[in-house]
Amino acid sequence: PDLVVISGEDAINYPILSYGGKGVISVTANLLPDQISQLTHLAMNEEYKKAKLINDNLYTINKTLFCESNPIPIKAAMYLAGLIDTLEYRLPLCKPSKENFKKIEEVIKNYEIKGF
Repeated sequence: PDLVVISGEDAINYPILSYGGKGVISVTANLLPDQISQLTHLAMNEEYKKAKLINDNLYTINKTLFCESNPIPIKAAMYLAGLIDTLEYRLPLCKPSKENFKKIEEVIKNYEIKGF
């Protein structure tokens, strides 16, 4: 009871929450804050079936946002979604590979993410 567990890995947010975790630190929430918030609240209110549906829907985007070292993919995704104005990286960060940039672009289109 004295130890609070918070998930810091989007891929395991649901399992952590379903075993009593008390919150998340999320990369995906930068793009889909409402879904991550809803997933967290549902799981914390023990509405696990609904939370799992959201979690399952986020599988592809969670995987894609970690196709390279964080925060490289999330920055590209936020740019593609119109949430930031530039795709400029400062060392030690670099742009994602062309292959991964296309994956990120696809997931932004498939999830219909646009600036909010």
